[in-house]
Amino acid sequence: MRALRLVLLITALFMLAEVAGGVSNVHDLHVWTVTSGVVAMSGHVVVGDPAINQRVLEAARRRLEALGIGHITMQIEQERICNEMAHV
Repeated sequence: MRALRLVLLITALFMLAEVAGGVSNVHDLHVWTVTSGVVAMSGHVVVGDPAINQRVLEAARRRLEALGIGHITMQIEQERICNEMAHV
């Protein structure tokens, strides 16, 4: 089961990174099994343009659901805020 979670995690990371063309970074990504047949994911997605936040969420949800990840929680962050926090 651990190997499957690792494969899902890596696949989810790459899928999120290419979603909607506006994602510059993905971090703090976690994938786990809630119960038999229910896989959850949480993570932070850095988007340069807040105008595409909803499009990124919808595209990511479709791609992750296709992987069998049904419970998805994503925090969208702006790139400049992440850069500022890195220097605090």
